[in-house]
Amino acid sequence: MSIDELLKQQFSELTDFNLDNLKPDTLIQDVGFDSLDFLSIQVVLKKRVRLPFGF
Repeated sequence: MSIDELLKQQFSELTDFNLDNLKPDTLIQDVGFDSLDFLSIQVVLKKRVRLPFGF
């Protein structure tokens, strides 16, 4: 699974963000996630990718 696919999957599962609005050049700050959304995605990515993410 590519990082793009993983991110889209997590965005879809953990938030109410409409993936139709997500483009490759969309900035994360333009998505409109709240702090809980960021935290949920960060936890999943740390487990799946095993890289230190910090938001």
